[in-house]
Amino acid sequence: MMDGKETRCGGRAGFFVALGCIVLLLLLIGPVTAQTVTVAASDSSAASKAAANYICDGYNDQVEINAAFNALPGEVGTVQLTEGTFHCSDVIFPTAGSELLGSGQDSTVIEMLNPLNSYISISVKYSGITLRGFTLRGQGAVTIRASQVIVQDVTATSIGLDGKRYSTKNDGMFYLWGDGSTIEDVIFINCKAVDSVTHGFHLNAINLPKETRNIRFISCQAIRCGFGVSGGSPSEWITGYDLQEDNDLYDVQLIDCLAEDNWESGFHFEPGEDKTPPTVKKGIIMTDCVSRDNGQRNPQQFPYHDTFLSGYFVHFNAVLTNCISENNKNAGYFVQGGNNVVFNGCTDTGSTYGWKIVKAASDITLNNCTTSDNLFWGLWSAFADHIVLNHFSQNNIGGNLNYQSMLGWYYDEEAYQYPVTDSSFNITAYGNNTSLPIINQEGQGNTYSLSWGSNDSRNVTPTVNVTPTQPATHSPVAQFQATPLTGSAPLSVSFTDLSTGSPANWSWNFGDGSTSTLQNPQHQYLEDGIETVTLTVSNSFGSSNTTKIITVGEGVYAGFTATPRTITAGQTIQFTDHSSGAPSGWIWNFGDGSVSASQNPQHLYGVTGVYSVQLTASFPGSSDHETKTDYIVADPDFSVDATTGIAPTTIRFTDTTPNGQTAWQWDFGDGTTSKEENPVHLYQNGGNYTVTLTATSPYGTTSVTKDAYIHLAGKPVAAFTSTPQVGTVPFDVSFTDMSTGGTAVGYYWQFGDGNFSTLQNPVHTYTHEGVYTVQMIVFNQYGVSNTSKIACVVANLPSPIADFSAGSTEGTAPFQVQFSDRSLNQPSNWFWQFGDGATSTAQNPVHNYTTAGTYTVSLMVRNSGGVMTVTKTNYITVTSPVVSGVVRVYGQTAMPTDPNHDGLYEDLNGNGVIDFNDVVLFFNQMDWIAENEPLAAFDFNHNGQIDFNDIVQLFNML
Repeated sequence: MMDGKETRCGGRAGFFVALGCIVLLLLLIGPVTAQTVTVAASDSSAASKAAANYICDGYNDQVEINAAFNALPGEVGTVQLTEGTFHCSDVIFPTAGSELLGSGQDSTVIEMLNPLNSYISISVKYSGITLRGFTLRGQGAVTIRASQVIVQDVTATSIGLDGKRYSTKNDGMFYLWGDGSTIEDVIFINCKAVDSVTHGFHLNAINLPKETRNIRFISCQAIRCGFGVSGGSPSEWITGYDLQEDNDLYDVQLIDCLAEDNWESGFHFEPGEDKTPPTVKKGIIMTDCVSRDNGQRNPQQFPYHDTFLSGYFVHFNAVLTNCISENNKNAGYFVQGGNNVVFNGCTDTGSTYGWKIVKAASDITLNNCTTSDNLFWGLWSAFADHIVLNHFSQNNIGGNLNYQSMLGWYYDEEAYQYPVTDSSFNITAYGNNTSLPIINQEGQGNTYSLSWGSNDSRNVTPTVNVTPTQPATHSPVAQFQATPLTGSAPLSVSFTDLSTGSPANWSWNFGDGSTSTLQNPQHQYLEDGIETVTLTVSNSFGSSNTTKIITVGEGVYAGFTATPRTITAGQTIQFTDHSSGAPSGWIWNFGDGSVSASQNPQHLYGVTGVYSVQLTASFPGSSDHETKTDYIVADPDFSVDATTGIAPTTIRFTDTTPNGQTAWQWDFGDGTTSKEENPVHLYQNGGNYTVTLTATSPYGTTSVTKDAYIHLAGKPVAAFTSTPQVGTVPFDVSFTDMSTGGTAVGYYWQFGDGNFSTLQNPVHTYTHEGVYTVQMIVFNQYGVSNTSKIACVVANLPSPIADFSAGSTEGTAPFQVQFSDRSLNQPSNWFWQFGDGATSTAQNPVHNYTTAGTYTVSLMVRNSGGVMTVTKTNYITVTSPVVSGVVRVYGQTAMPTDPNHDGLYEDLNGNGVIDFNDVVLFFNQMDWIAENEPLAAFDFNHNGQIDFNDIVQLFNML
């Protein structure tokens, strides 16, 4: 276990290959002398100090460590650090061919802190160096600028011994950097970067040859790397493993590595095609790696257009085998403009997209890969070719636009929105009720093999839609055109929607009481006046509106608009006259006792409230006025002395709007309120709190709400729900964490039957009847909270009593029968046998009998109390179809029959079989048959007539 989450160990073939590389590296490094120089920390044991060559005093301990390296014979050997903490303020320089050996990650700690220089590290400048067995804290990092280096059993974190997170100028906790050189044969074994402000592992180089070759990562981990610039990180682009930026990369291998909860992507390779020349990417191999929860702390919002936030961001000449992606914010696997990438047996669960393959990607292959529970699409690809999906499974996909996968669309960007072509898609879809597993937009040269999973109740073959509706990715922006804008009544106006952002709904208000929901309506104005037309457009992401003025008739007609209409009290509004008929005078009444004679005045509303505005426009001999009721809203505003803190804490709230309010109502977001003007409020628990101030003045009541305004750390407050709450054994209950307050980092559930779980949202199976009280405990660094309640009642069921009925029991083939389960005591499983070899496990199946006969039907039902079968003998009777108009052939006593139920009456003499006598009878009575029998029953060769060819056809049936 690591950080409460399960990780996978090695042990596969690739791991032994890596071990072979380790042996090879050791041979390349050569034998190390037996000389060891020991350095003890200031807090080491007395015995360790007594045996040490150097003893540190807890200040500038790098001085003693560097002295120990310089004391090695020929500067080759081992510097042994005892147990304890070494406090360093500057760089440690291992000598060529030496080893820095700690007493274990839990025993030896090197803390590097320097308030004047955060660019401090263990600097590996020479080949043949080994670092092993310690933890590095604070501002330090491992920087490697040489070849033939081994780093093993080393943990690096930005968290100091005081619990604080420190910034650094290093560009990775394990940072391999080349400047005009080739760095090769570097291996990291069981190394861990955790709670780091910078990249966990980073490879980079500048100036030719700038090559990094034969780099290995075995069982390494990058956990919670990156906290955003506001959290102390040098940029917003911090990843777990940043393995290629400007460097040329040859032969990098990652085996059994973990990337978890990193700020950006988990495993990251820059495409590098924009470099001059493009970077080299060859021989990238990832095996048995896990990448999960990456990007989830990053505040970037959907649709993640200009960011990565993915499990694996990899593009060229790479093979990923048995890799796992879980719950990454953007894509599980992201290929951008790459080629020659193969995924073997890889899976994604819970990411927004399973695989995202875009921007001129080519030759990408997925073999036996699976994606599940994605929010949008299992596969999203555009501007790509030669994509091959072999046995690709997509399970329970969210299915935006009712499609489980999307091809061709890309944010409506002309540069990248092109079809996927010359590709092959073998896809099986399970679970979700979305209608199609895949959709393509005008793709050419593609082949599709699409199917529903074996346990899916749908019996239709999925198809490919080549003209999809393009999905929205943000709120639309309303815009429209009206033609004409002026004229005499009756005035017919055509409205044309010009909105952007893929609106899904349109709502028109024509200003005269009429409305429409058409996209491009026409409307006729019957009376003179100035009408304000409003268009509101919306989609799943939000809505917006815009207005235009329509002037109908002659003379003076008053009309106006204001921008903006909602303000914070104390702000100014611009009023604009839209009156028709060339008025020469204007009188404005702003609703607060103020007036103006300007044509287009500005007015400051100093007191909160809701104001009605009136404009009177005049011309000698003519005048008109327009009043807009409750037209202007002036909201209050407020400030606080702090928006962050640690609960419990007190926050002072101050109403910052101008004077004039007579009453206040505060809602602090935690269930408490206040009527004071400037209250002081105590928040007991951590969490994000939305605060609302409602102010009342002589002009009305308005409010302002600041969402998630107060951010307080603190212990969580335990709460949960359980579903379902009543059932029978075996009974599965889903528990959902509903805790509030501070963010929990750990969970402990006791299910009342002796079992427990540490998952956030577990599912538990009760196997015995009873009433169960469940306890939930949540905790973080600020404290512990628990709650308990009766979560479920579990009972046993009596054995089922099987019974069924049929909608009809007699009919002519083909005969479709609706069967209905009538069993008692809540069966949970059904097994039907229809008597013709067919079966079903549906509760109420529909079955089609194609052959005449009598059929015995049985139903077996099961629940937790037992099994019962009911059989109804000779229950269904199916007869052959009869062709209308068939009569006895001349000279015969029996009616012709259709022995093989194909609709043709080959048994002319009615003896029940097709034999030579029927051929002779047809030959002798062919003219009579042509004149007296229906053609459809005796035209055996289907040429539209009774002739000798029918006799030959009948003879061939013998």
